[in-house]
Amino acid sequence: MAKVTMIELEIPQGRMAFPVEQADGILRMKFNGGWKLPEDSEWSWTPEKGFEKKAAGKGAKKPTESASTVEE
Repeated sequence: MAKVTMIELEIPQGRMAFPVEQADGILRMKFNGGWKLPEDSEWSWTPEKGFEKKAAGKGAKKPTESASTVEE
């Protein structure tokens, strides 16, 4: 079984995890219903580079787990 990385996105009503490819597609949509990365996400996203893990800064707490790997 392949492992799938999940990215958590949020809207005002709550959060939901999506596979990386789907989360990227949602964030690229001009009208995506307000979905965005949570501020406490360990991921950053830009249209040019897609998703990248944030580097933990000096003395920074480990971010809460916002992306997980699940087996399908």
